[in-house]
Amino acid sequence: MTRFPRAALRAGRVELTRLPLRTVAGRRPDDLRGHVFLVAPVGDPGSAGLPRRASTPYLNGDGMVFRLDLDPDAVRVSSRLARVPSWWADVHSLRGTRHEGIGFRNAGISRMNVRTLGARCFANTAVVPLRWPGRAPRLLATYDAGRPFEVDPWTLEVVAPVGALDEWRPTMLPGAPFPMLQSCAHPAFDGRTGELFSVSFGRSYRTILETIPAVGAVTRTAAFRRLRRATRRPRRGLRRQVARAGLHWPETFFDLLVWDGEGALRRHPVVTPDGEPLRVRETMHQIAVTERHVVLMDTAFKFSAHLVLDEPLPGAPGLERATRRALARPQQAFTVIYLVRRSALRDGAPVVARPVVVPFETVHWMVDYEEPGGRVVVHLAHQCAMDGAEFLKGYERTADGRRVDPALRGMFPGACDVSRLARHAIDPERGEVVSSRTVADARRTWGVGLGTAWRFPNAGPAPARTTDIYWYAQGHFPELVTEQALHLYARYPLRQTSRERLAELAEGAGPPGALFRLHTPTMTIADAWEVPPGGLLCTPQHVPRPDADGATDGYLTTCWFGPDDEKELWVFRADDLAAGPVCRLTHPALDWGYTLHSAYLDRLAPRDTAYAVSAERDWGERARRGDAVGALLREAVLPNAYVPRDPVGPPGPAPSRRPEAAPDQRVRR
Repeated sequence: MTRFPRAALRAGRVELTRLPLRTVAGRRPDDLRGHVFLVAPVGDPGSAGLPRRASTPYLNGDGMVFRLDLDPDAVRVSSRLARVPSWWADVHSLRGTRHEGIGFRNAGISRMNVRTLGARCFANTAVVPLRWPGRAPRLLATYDAGRPFEVDPWTLEVVAPVGALDEWRPTMLPGAPFPMLQSCAHPAFDGRTGELFSVSFGRSYRTILETIPAVGAVTRTAAFRRLRRATRRPRRGLRRQVARAGLHWPETFFDLLVWDGEGALRRHPVVTPDGEPLRVRETMHQIAVTERHVVLMDTAFKFSAHLVLDEPLPGAPGLERATRRALARPQQAFTVIYLVRRSALRDGAPVVARPVVVPFETVHWMVDYEEPGGRVVVHLAHQCAMDGAEFLKGYERTADGRRVDPALRGMFPGACDVSRLARHAIDPERGEVVSSRTVADARRTWGVGLGTAWRFPNAGPAPARTTDIYWYAQGHFPELVTEQALHLYARYPLRQTSRERLAELAEGAGPPGALFRLHTPTMTIADAWEVPPGGLLCTPQHVPRPDADGATDGYLTTCWFGPDDEKELWVFRADDLAAGPVCRLTHPALDWGYTLHSAYLDRLAPRDTAYAVSAERDWGERARRGDAVGALLREAVLPNAYVPRDPVGPPGPAPSRRPEAAPDQRVRR
């Protein structure tokens, strides 16, 4: 049986400064240039990194931002923890500190304290490049449940959030110093107009409760709708009573935010054609922009009540399994795309989002910037029956009845069907799909993950069309397919792989991982390389050659986790994946874990913008209170959040100020 590489679920919190990687195989290309950024979770401040003892999801953890400097003589790695403001509060309220009684605690995929501080923002999911003409490149570190934070590409230090707290609408815990926000991990930057688009949305109690299968079934009945109409007035009265008690009654809302990189955020409420606020059923992990539209998508990373639980009853595994089955639900097997006309974004007035529904669930995708014939073209990776919001627990069993290996706790389960890739052309005026093509390969597209393309993510003007997309597929690891996953997707309506075939895969070798290039005009896999057994390839990033003028002109960098605990950087030719990696590089101190998204910049320069957000504006009033929370804000957050760093110096991060309580170290060249 092919084992999942354990190295992917181990990560250290040691920071690196210009660490040169050595070549262990092949030859580094002479024209490999620029800077690749990537991010990965590395555990919470109270840990020594990953793994942790509990079944806390690996996604619950501080982001470590890595920069690969592709220098003429070497590839050098630098890294820094994303020290966002809630990180400073977390470090100074760990167990053993003076403020331990009010500190954050792990709660499933989150880390929070609903009574005191609120919810952590990890900034651990994606890095988004920004570039305005004639200005130094800029970079964001993002998270689905928090504000984006600007990271100086030169120093890798967090320097400012995008927008002050009062420019965002919290979805929960509005009175906490760190309220819970819901945004997107992939805001869309238009390098032609210099606008960044993001979202802020909230859910009502009804939306939250409907994530529980039994409650959702009741709310869809006609009897419940009649009861709701009959009790509408008392419900308003209850809402007033909740407000008088100082509590928060969450509402459904959706705001589209637009930012020019220097001023305040522009907020545009988004409604559906019937005038109701756009309602997100799962998440909005990614949005995109074309020349005429902002494209929103309800993406398949579900919001569910059980996601805030680790193992609440560790001594009763049977009860744990029963509770989880009662609370968990499958992700919806379709994708809702919303189109908003950019010409309607003026004066802060509500804008209408026209919905379009396509089959299969989606997490990651791309669009063509231009709209030939008035059509919006989207390119989707459908991770079918692959639930990234579920995580392996210590009490779980695999599909063949074995106990889950403790080393895999916190990892998401494997796919229960083959992934598909699709290209849809949409008529935005009618809200209809006018043409579609879908491809699936039972060997190469099992568990499709992240993708990259020429000029994606966009640091500058986007290409008119996306003709070639590079995707990686994780492949099939039987020990990641659990009884819980099979239960959730037993009735998956679009299944291509039978239950009998899944049972066969649980007993032997399944489809391998793959790195492949999808040629979108023909919707064919034009080039591919299969991952050796027991290995994992993550985070592909397209790196163009100097003066490149084509979608396949350049290289791909990837992160490799091997069956013998190898952690390496692998480089492929973008026009010849089938030849395998042209070089492999590593260093004993390279200790990244399962890496997520990446970005590319062709050059670095000191930050040249005056944009800043005052910590006093965000927390000054709350910090002046005489309670323990106020003292923590005064002592830890106000002196450290958004502290400007000196950008002058050689390429490579400058030393940062570090709290005495932080259990982190730094390795220098």
